[in-house]
Amino acid sequence: AGGDVEGAGLGLAIVEHWVQLMGGRVRVQSAPGEGTRASFELTLAVGTEQDMQQPQLFDLPMKTLPVRGEGRLVWVVEDNADIRDMLVDLLVASRFRVEAAVDGGDCRERLMAPGGQRPDLVLTDYLMPRCNGGELLRALRERWPDLPVVLMSATQQTMQSLGQAGGLPFDASLVKPISLADLGATLAQLLHLRGGLGAVDEKHDRRQEVLAEQLKSLTSGQQQQLQALVEAGAVTDLIEWSRTLADSCQALAVHLRELAETGDLDSIEKTMGWLLESDQ
Repeated sequence: AGGDVEGAGLGLAIVEHWVQLMGGRVRVQSAPGEGTRASFELTLAVGTEQDMQQPQLFDLPMKTLPVRGEGRLVWVVEDNADIRDMLVDLLVASRFRVEAAVDGGDCRERLMAPGGQRPDLVLTDYLMPRCNGGELLRALRERWPDLPVVLMSATQQTMQSLGQAGGLPFDASLVKPISLADLGATLAQLLHLRGGLGAVDEKHDRRQEVLAEQLKSLTSGQQQQLQALVEAGAVTDLIEWSRTLADSCQALAVHLRELAETGDLDSIEKTMGWLLESDQ
């Protein structure tokens, strides 16, 4: 890179910190008047979703969805047991009826068996043994052409590869960690449920009010520090900063820490924007 662009110098320091934590190293080649080239090397083991000890499925900690299921039958097709159980618990708490399948083959065999009941909607992962999400979609559409099927993917790469291949006719797609607002809106739209995003319980409403109050109680200096840390992508510093907040702001501290620990800076920015709007 070259030019006369100036900055605080935090970006490369953050990169070096994280690369070193992962056992790698950063190399820098620089020549006055020509520019600087930074590179890094990492040795990583190939893993899968099954290797995840604490899978991060959702963007926010929430016990129920911002929509009520009204007894609609939803199938969850996911080969990762932890993610499958989390989804099932969330949907049941949100008043859906739920059936769970351990992979695409399990779902296909059970639904295609004589007497298999048509679901109201199917939520399916893509990369699964025996029958992937695309193969399951085709089998379901052969029997029920109008059945809503929603794709869940662990990576943007899967979504991009599907798009480059001409795509598959899923009714909607969600990338993990899944936005609960997006999941709720998708279910509300495809199942024609009442309430949609407005169907938030009083407990969650109160939590949002508490977060707004605590953010407004921060000094202008603290708000500027928070904004600077988020803009710099300083996740580790953000976690440590949240621990310095007073006891009166512990709900906000926990909320920020939970998002920072998953690296979800976009959600922190959105939360900050929404909370600050409440003061206008």
